[in-house]
Amino acid sequence: MRLPSILKDLVPSESVKQWMELVSQPNLVAGLKDAAQQLGWKEGWAGGQLQQSVVQAKKWLEMFQDRWREGNQGRLQLGINATGKLFSSRWSSVPLAPSAISMQAYVGSGYSRPDSLATEAERLVRSLTGAEACVVLPSLELAILLTGQLLSSEDRWAVPRADCVRLSSGADLAALLSHQRSSVLELGATNSCNVSDLESALAQHACGFFTIRPNRLGSNLSVSELQQTIGKATGNSSPALIVELTLDGSLIDLAPVGLPFTNVAHELKAGADLIILPGNIWLGGPDCGLVVGKASFVNRIQELASRLGLLANPNLLATFSASIAAGKDLAAWQETPLGVVSSNGVENLVHRAKRLSLQLDGIDGVASTQSSRETISIADSPADTMCLESGVVRLSFHSISPNEAQAKLAAREMPLWGNLTDNSLELVMRSIDPADDNEIVLAFESLFSNRS
Repeated sequence: MRLPSILKDLVPSESVKQWMELVSQPNLVAGLKDAAQQLGWKEGWAGGQLQQSVVQAKKWLEMFQDRWREGNQGRLQLGINATGKLFSSRWSSVPLAPSAISMQAYVGSGYSRPDSLATEAERLVRSLTGAEACVVLPSLELAILLTGQLLSSEDRWAVPRADCVRLSSGADLAALLSHQRSSVLELGATNSCNVSDLESALAQHACGFFTIRPNRLGSNLSVSELQQTIGKATGNSSPALIVELTLDGSLIDLAPVGLPFTNVAHELKAGADLIILPGNIWLGGPDCGLVVGKASFVNRIQELASRLGLLANPNLLATFSASIAAGKDLAAWQETPLGVVSSNGVENLVHRAKRLSLQLDGIDGVASTQSSRETISIADSPADTMCLESGVVRLSFHSISPNEAQAKLAAREMPLWGNLTDNSLELVMRSIDPADDNEIVLAFESLFSNRS
């Protein structure tokens, strides 16, 4: 493989050689020489001066930054998420583990066969959940739609009325389940669903029960209660299919760090036939849908997806597998970018909020700052009942509205996104990487220095 021509322009080989002569580690120098030759740099290594090399390196960086800005105006930009929303349709995905990013780059750099990737993903998920089988699909919505096809056209899905919601993508849950099927039977009221509602559904020939966790009912019927009620009503002669969409689902136990989650292994043991969960929430992976549970149902979904050409592609499978491997136990998961921000202790977040408030209070143009400890929602609807405590900073300004300040901060080279209220701009520490605290101060200093 040869170095792309644009990179050769940005990183002149002669100057690279000058830099490497200054390195005092012979093994490192030798390794980099070999790498340079493999990348197409065949010239001999000549001497050079330190000052000249430093100046040249600065030119490389400036040239690279200029070309990057020129070619990426208006495109996606990585910024600072100060909204507190760890999981939101506003974002492209949760930050991936470095190993998952490396796997994306590796698979994307050449040809590969997806067979081993799918096998590895299934092995990891089954070992963590005790599921008989699993399948990774390109999206959560597709996972729901294909699951809906498990029932015949004459049968009906029963769904608690409170669970008949729109997902954060805008897709309607009932429409996905009933696609090319009979209508969904809604159970109970918007604020309750009890055993009598389930019995009524069985009398109306409901053959599938679909629930969501978390939901706004709080005390919704559990999987075990569903199974017991169905068993009593049918005498276990014609058991209905029980499916749970766990938007807060995790393959590992997150209870020790106090996170709002549902343990997938526990739900399967309680009697769920299938569990559907998003890859881009507590799994810390790419945006996709994972279906785990009994092999007889999972295999039918996989066969249908295969016939329609809707299975996950190799890159997605590789990234998903690497994400699961990176968080295969609590200690490893806490080292991932998602683990760092979500399991950060609230006392630390409150301390950071106080310190940031003091730093921002001294900036001309900032009228007032206030730090507090609050419980905030970390996800979009319908999982917006997932909450964590955080330190929060609120700012008001002398000669600029919060809306105008937010617009200018979001237009920076490194965007800063906060929450707007009537009279202030809110920064939630929970979703802010600690390394970005100083960048936030610089952002506000730059905001008001540009106005003077």
